Amino acid sequence: MGNRPSPGKKTSCNQTGRTCNITKPEAYQETLPDPDKVYKHFFENSDDMLCIAGLDGYFKLVNPAFEKLLGYSGDELSAKPFYDFIHPDDREENVAEVHRLSKGENLTYCEHRYKCKDSSYKWLAWTSHTVVDEGLVYAVARDISGKKELEDEINCLRKHFLAEELENKEAFAPFITRSKKMLSLFHYMEAVAKSQRPVLITGETGVGKELIVKVLHQISNATGELVSINIAGLDNTIFSDTLFGHKKGAYTSADTERSGLILRASGGTLHLDEIGDLNELSQIKLLRLLEEKTYYQLGSDIPVQSGTRIIASTNRDISELVSEGKFRQDLYYRLCTHHIHIPPLRERVEDISLLLDHFIEETSKSMDKKRPQLSRELVILLSSYNFPGNIRELEAMVHDAVAQHDTSTSFLDHFKRYIKQKDAGDISGHMQGDPKEEALSDFFGHFPTLKEAENYLVSDALRRSKGNQGIAAAMLGISRQALNRRLKRKE
Repeated sequence: MGNRPSPGKKTSCNQTGRTCNITKPEAYQETLPDPDKVYKHFFENSDDMLCIAGLDGYFKLVNPAFEKLLGYSGDELSAKPFYDFIHPDDREENVAEVHRLSKGENLTYCEHRYKCKDSSYKWLAWTSHTVVDEGLVYAVARDISGKKELEDEINCLRKHFLAEELENKEAFAPFITRSKKMLSLFHYMEAVAKSQRPVLITGETGVGKELIVKVLHQISNATGELVSINIAGLDNTIFSDTLFGHKKGAYTSADTERSGLILRASGGTLHLDEIGDLNELSQIKLLRLLEEKTYYQLGSDIPVQSGTRIIASTNRDISELVSEGKFRQDLYYRLCTHHIHIPPLRERVEDISLLLDHFIEETSKSMDKKRPQLSRELVILLSSYNFPGNIRELEAMVHDAVAQHDTSTSFLDHFKRYIKQKDAGDISGHMQGDPKEEALSDFFGHFPTLKEAENYLVSDALRRSKGNQGIAAAMLGISRQALNRRLKRKE
């Protein structure tokens, strides 16, 4: 083993009653910084919260990180007993800990909620305590509010997913469904409703995103209101002015001050619809709002604290927009902390009969007409339809059919005509597309004969109609007898 360096001089530093003895090897005596400066540097620049408190219940010294997190100055913190800053439910435990410290015990870890200047609470984890002769406690703390929030959300998710019954049945009453997918979605909504983190709602046109937003806000028990805005087409200036507001004189026509929607929704929910169409500059401003919880009004350089929860919705594929470079990846990850995807109607066909019955009843009453009968054939027909417009399209179909229905026509025929027209439009649109697209050749591996195409169409119509020949014939535009003859020829 090599020779040990000979002991050097001892240097002591004294800060609020604490003495540090640092032995410096002679070889390094000239290069090491002044211990007092080292101590001061770490105390003032540490990201951890450092403080010195007395057993008399008062803070003696806190570092800038402590002041910044809680929002108080050091003088404000030392003016009152530190018990006044602790959540009422945690005070008794804290008193017991201080008592143990006064008896010479060393505490290694504890967690408490501390009140911030804005009246919110932060969870602090105290990782070390040491009692010195002068009756002072040296403590290091870290903000674990995010960790606690995640733990609460996980417990809440576990609770709701294991539960069979919804806690907020009345809130979900507007949904007409028996789909297991939707029930699972409702449980998830209950689990994340009280979280202050952003929510991203995705789903095709007409699936009911607006209703999801309303229910989510309702069961969140928010004290503020729900404010919605469609941000599609807003340029950067209008977006900023609408959300953040402006000061008087911020620009030429700014004759009065405008508070902005974020302030209006304070303590509540701000719903940003069509988030996928947000322009790049506005995306940066929204990201800053989500990260820092502050914003600037136009014409002001004073930051405003935001107490508003953001819910964004879109019918576009955000992940695809991210891959195309049209939507910021960091903003996407911020928004989808909680992601609610609403399944399209074609993925929950078990709801079609319920929705049909509801819309027929509702529309018949509003038009003061006799209620048409809901037939099994109609349910089968609509179950085979793709529903690009989802529930909104189904509601419009029922409204039109009830309006036109009379004793001379079959209620089912209105829906057959609608679907036939839609299918014809789809085929026409495809034929008017790129002439290079050889869809039939790609599907069959060659250009099909008339008989091959006919056999395929008949088989597909029967598959879509679940074997109901009457509906299949209607889809093909032929009579049931004609379909029967074709099927017999195939045999």
